[in-house]
Amino acid sequence: TNTSNNVLMTINPNSNTGWTISSSQIGPTVGTHFLKWNSGTGVVSYDASSRLVKGNIVECPYGLSEIMSLQPRKYIRTDSGNIPEVGFVADEVVDVVPEVVSIGPKHLVTANQDDSEPIPVGVDYGRLTPVLVKAIQELNAKVEAQAQEIALLKGGN
Repeated sequence: TNTSNNVLMTINPNSNTGWTISSSQIGPTVGTHFLKWNSGTGVVSYDASSRLVKGNIVECPYGLSEIMSLQPRKYIRTDSGNIPEVGFVADEVVDVVPEVVSIGPKHLVTANQDDSEPIPVGVDYGRLTPVLVKAIQELNAKVEAQAQEIALLKGGN
C-alpha cells in the first residue's frame, strides 16, 4: 500500500495477469491512468498533468536543436534475450535533455549490489513528446516563413 500523490493503492499478486492495482481514489469511470514506478524509492504513483500539480510553468527550453542532436540507435538488448531494438542510449540523451532520463544506482542494470554509483538507466520516451512538439512548431514556423518568401519572390501577396 502506498499513499503517493494522495492515492491509496493496493497491489495484489494475481497468478493469471501478474499484478492487479486497485485504488479507491482513481475512479473507475474517469479513464486510463499511466502509472509511474520509481525504481530508486519503490514509489508507485499516477502521472497527473493538471496545472494544480505544477508550479513555475515556463516555455520548454528544448526544441529542434536538441532533437537534431539526439542519436537514434539500433542495438541488441543483452539483458532480455538479445532482442534487436531501436531507441536511444540514456548515457547520450542525459547530456541533451536530462529531464527525460532516469538516474538510478548502477546495480539496477548490472545486478551487482556493490555497484551503487548513480548512472543514467532509462529514457522516458513519453516525456520526449513536448520536445518533439516544440521542434515541429519550430519547423512549421520556418516552412511558413519560406512560403511567404517564395510567394513574394513569385510576385504574389
